[in-house]
Amino acid sequence: MAINIVGAITGVMSCLCTQNCLQESLGHHIRHLRRPKRNLNKLKSLLEELDARKVDMCAKLNQMWLQKGMNPKKEVELWLKNVDEIANEVNKIIREVEQESGSTSVLSPFYYSSRIKRGELIEKKMEEVRELLEKGRFADDSLAETSPQKGQTLPTTKLMEHETTMKNLTKILNFILDDRVRIIGVHGMGGVGKTTIMAEINNRLLRENRLFDSVIWVSSSKDMKTEELQKVIAGKFDIDLSGFQDETSGAATLFEAFQRRKKFALILDDLWEPFSLERVGIPIPTVENGCKLLITTRRVSVCRGMETDRDVKVKALTENEAWDLFRDKVGDEALASPDIKLIAKDVAKECMGLPLGIVTVGRALRNATDISEWQISLMGLKASALNIEQMEESVFSRLKFSFTKLKDDTSRSCFLYCALYPEGNHVDANELIEYWMWEGLLGAVDSISASKQKGKIILNELKYACLLENAADNEMECVKMHDLIRDMALTIMKTDP
Repeated sequence: MAINIVGAITGVMSCLCTQNCLQESLGHHIRHLRRPKRNLNKLKSLLEELDARKVDMCAKLNQMWLQKGMNPKKEVELWLKNVDEIANEVNKIIREVEQESGSTSVLSPFYYSSRIKRGELIEKKMEEVRELLEKGRFADDSLAETSPQKGQTLPTTKLMEHETTMKNLTKILNFILDDRVRIIGVHGMGGVGKTTIMAEINNRLLRENRLFDSVIWVSSSKDMKTEELQKVIAGKFDIDLSGFQDETSGAATLFEAFQRRKKFALILDDLWEPFSLERVGIPIPTVENGCKLLITTRRVSVCRGMETDRDVKVKALTENEAWDLFRDKVGDEALASPDIKLIAKDVAKECMGLPLGIVTVGRALRNATDISEWQISLMGLKASALNIEQMEESVFSRLKFSFTKLKDDTSRSCFLYCALYPEGNHVDANELIEYWMWEGLLGAVDSISASKQKGKIILNELKYACLLENAADNEMECVKMHDLIRDMALTIMKTDP
């Protein structure tokens, strides 16, 4: 047996020398025959060390991305890619060694030839792994860099913790993920929390890198014209449109800027009138380009005018949610008193689930420990006196704008008339229109039928503006007025009879 093995080795050596003797010594080949497993175990240990370094580096990169929004540098990405590649190569060698063990006779020249070649490959991989270990000694400040600004992160509030808000948020996010939905409308009365929800949407889209190349937030303003909207959008792109002669040139420039941002999500907050996307310079979202347009508005008619594919109505908070938000704004110091806490719950109810009203009243009464102050505030809210600090400015000025945007004095008079009904009352829609007629609020109309038709148009306008809401009633069509909207209407009638 020993003679056969020696003969086999001699045959292998003669074969190898024919091909390689000019390049390598006989001792170099013998080294791979004497201790075949030692180098393989060394290679395994080096690979484990390399994998540990990769795990540590990925943990640092993940922390830098979460805390500072930083992404790996190209050099680091290449190193990680090379680590994965060599790990696959080494694992393949290990599997092949395990599979070939015992499958080839030691008397075969091919056994020793294969072992020598495998040993040379193992040595080569050991050197490559050592090289990667050395190259992987990156300093922390050279691992990652800040990415180009994809959009602007916006502050959000505790409102996002409530179930009602989260349902709306989830619904909007599902529409965004639906390739068939291009334009999404979010509507509801002023102060109900539309902007807060969309701010959270904005931030989530920024964190989710795979969805959009850029996320653009634009706040609309009262009676904003086309050129004014163009300038606001241009400001997001650091473009100066002051030198352009007309809106067409500005539209062409904005269109190119949007195109450079490829797949974008544009959020237009607080839109009051529909407009032409082409006229402003906004590319029309399509299934092919993957872009999305999201708008918030107080009017359903704006959603229709913008040709939204899906609409979401934002409703008021539930009583429990409203109390949680109110309690957070008031603070624990004031609510430590059982008597004040009892009144505070009534104060929170008077805000009727409208987040803007809850936050404003809650902040005005924060840490107020004088029970008489709470009693006066509650009486003021119930009597529509509204003397609470900043209530007029923060809440009613916004709600009142919905009133001033009604198309004419006839619609405004009909709206104010609704405030004469008791608080929380469900009003028969047909009865309301008839009262408008008998009071002469609908003006001179040729026939009763035409007058009723005009009344229905105005009623729909008030509902679309979220100044009236549909009320649940199985037998007849009813409407109701949100309590804060009613308070606003009563204030208008007191100041301007």
